[in-house]
Parts: sequence; C-alpha cells; structure tokens
Amino acid sequence: MSTKENRSDDASKQDKSNDAFKQDRNNNAFKQEKSNDASKQEKSNGTFNQDKSNDAFKINGNWSDQSNQLKKKFSQLTDTDLKFEPGKENELLTRMGNRLSKKREEVIDIIKKGQTA
Repeated sequence: MSTKENRSDDASKQDKSNDAFKQDRNNNAFKQEKSNDASKQEKSNGTFNQDKSNDAFKINGNWSDQSNQLKKKFSQLTDTDLKFEPGKENELLTRMGNRLSKKREEVIDIIKKGQTA
C-alpha cells in the first residue's frame, strides 16, 4: 500500500468519525429540545405550577396560637417546620408535609381544622 493510499484511508476514517460525532451531537440536541418541550407542556397544563396552588390556601387568624396547637397535637413538628411568612404558604405546607409524611391536601385539612377550633 502506498503512502498516498494510507493518507486517503486516514482521511476517510476521519470523515466517518466526524460524521458520527455530528450525528451524536444532533441526536443529543434533539433529545434536549424534546425534554424542554415536555417541561413547557407541564407548566402550561398547571401540573408544574406551584404558584397557582399557593393562591388556593391562605393562613387565617393568629398563626402563633395555631402553631402552638399543632405542636401539641403533632409532637414531631418543630418551630422551624411551623415558621410562617405571609405569601410563603406553600413552603410551610411543604415543610409540614415532609415532617408529617402527609400530602399537601392533608396538611391543608389539618391546618383548617385548627383554624375553626
């Protein structure tokens, strides 16, 4: 085999390698784009939108009294779990849900029962 043929074979292998790299890069870009589209779809459907669910629940009355009652009823709750800032109801519900191993709706029901008592 001559030197000229070796160079031609090397160039051909390099071209194939470059083509495979480009194809892989294009496939990855397509997968990422598909993933982003799915995420956008979830957001538009409201399945990913926590702000909407945050508006559905507001703390009424004296939270200090309510949190003390909750600590008596659920001894595993800490002051940190029950820390409340207006507008951050969802964060409070998440902390309580995690500590009590309850779903968001269950935590809301627990708080609402305390508000009517």
